[in-house]
Amino acid sequence: MNMNMSVARVMAIFVTGIALVMSGVAGWYRGSTQLDCTLLILISIAICAGCHLILSISQNWLAWFLWGCCFTGALYSHITFFSYIGLRAGEYRSVHSVQAAKLEQQIKAAREAFELITARPLSKVASELAITKNWRKQNALTIELSEAKRAAALQDEIIRLLDATRVAQVTSATDPVTDGIAKVVGTTEKSIAIFSALGFSALIEILGAFLWCQSFKVQLEKPQLLSHPPTEDESISRLKKEITAGHIKSTVKEIRAYLRCSQATAIEVRRRIVT
Repeated sequence: MNMNMSVARVMAIFVTGIALVMSGVAGWYRGSTQLDCTLLILISIAICAGCHLILSISQNWLAWFLWGCCFTGALYSHITFFSYIGLRAGEYRSVHSVQAAKLEQQIKAAREAFELITARPLSKVASELAITKNWRKQNALTIELSEAKRAAALQDEIIRLLDATRVAQVTSATDPVTDGIAKVVGTTEKSIAIFSALGFSALIEILGAFLWCQSFKVQLEKPQLLSHPPTEDESISRLKKEITAGHIKSTVKEIRAYLRCSQATAIEVRRRIVT
């Protein structure tokens, strides 16, 4: 019994601690000023704590009503938490994507090469070359035309690389597991993310409430041993009446079960009753 109570209590504290931190972070995400963030954190933590502890304190209809309200509020906080960490994880994957990093390097190299070209625009150089008769100037314009074509090609390459980078960032930002489930189920990744966040949130709240209820239930079921030998009080008087009426035998075992006391105390009570 003691082991069950200890395990339930430790697990309850662990799960509730996780849920409280999640709710606090969600409140911090939703706030703007320091005062707003502080109030939202405190409100979120209070609602989450209520969801975990209310049913272990009382289980009347009002307690169940309050638990339902707190459960709904806690779900909202947890879904907010999962949504924000999903966005941050996507941004992190996008920034640290190997493919996107290689494309950025290629864009940087293409821009540096483009900046070194001093040729005029391709159309202007081509039109001037078409009307020039001087062979020396034609040679210079031909070289400039080649550089202008190279500049135009670099511009097209930069545009292509920028488009490829955007696609790589979007692709790398996607959670592969969520994306895979969405393709199998035939829905969007966003829907799967919301349903998974809802499921995890409900699970941690129900688990926390169950563990606290189990912890207090085990504690209440633990026998309350009397630490001091009983005196001639109402309990002893009732015991004498029960023994006289034949409802209880004057044995140590039955006296101990009736008074819920230790064996030494039951022996002392039996000795006094017999005497």
